Amino acid sequence: MKLTIPGEFPSLNQYIDAERSCWQAAATMKKNCTDSVAWLASTKKPIETYPVRVSFHWYVKNRKIDLDGIAGFGTKALLDGMTKGGLIAGDSLKYVQGLVHTVSVDKENPRVEITLEGMEDELDH
Repeated sequence: MKLTIPGEFPSLNQYIDAERSCWQAAATMKKNCTDSVAWLASTKKPIETYPVRVSFHWYVKNRKIDLDGIAGFGTKALLDGMTKGGLIAGDSLKYVQGLVHTVSVDKENPRVEITLEGMEDELDH
């Protein structure tokens, strides 16, 4: 299953800066990102077989950010949004057992392409 989220997410450093300046600014940032993902996720058929591996392909405008800065805040907002939108039942290890991150540059069309795929329950073996 694939889901594409247009635009760029705030970096982890931007989120931390917002937290340090005003907790409400950080909360609003997180809520806005989560809600936009939830809306898009609600348009897809819910995943029925668990656990899944979630692959994130981040398309950024330039190479001025590092992977942990891109993925740190974004992963949390994306998983929470997919849960809130009903695409996945939750983001605990019961439901999500793998995360894969890839980054490419696309100056004209920044986005995140998310692929969810079933996987063997490796924690029970």
